Amino acid sequence: MATEALVREFQTLADALEKDAGPLALLMLLPVEPNVEDAWTVLVSARSFDGKSTRESLNEISAHLNKTLSSPVKSAIKQAAVLKSDGPFVTAMNAAFHSSGSSIDIYSTVVAGVEIPRAIVFESKRIAA
Repeated sequence: MATEALVREFQTLADALEKDAGPLALLMLLPVEPNVEDAWTVLVSARSFDGKSTRESLNEISAHLNKTLSSPVKSAIKQAAVLKSDGPFVTAMNAAFHSSGSSIDIYSTVVAGVEIPRAIVFESKRIAA
């Protein structure tokens, strides 16, 4: 799958999520396996999800994925996870990377003790309390 299509569609997804769920603290893709470009895990964090159950948040995220992404891009998403907006990983990502309305490719880095061999960050920003 072309990374350009992935980036374009996830930027549209970020806009849709922010419209419905409020500011995103983090929206990023991690490959399910290192060196695999067609199987991704999506990580999402927004303050509006903090007060909801994981199931409710994931249902909302899944609805946006299904509505926003094309079939080829959608089929590349294998997992989704929702993270607390004030959690240590999200806080560390916000401190290390600032992205809003663009994307950042990350290669071989460690954030908050988590090794990230490859990732694409679409949104990473501190959000007001």
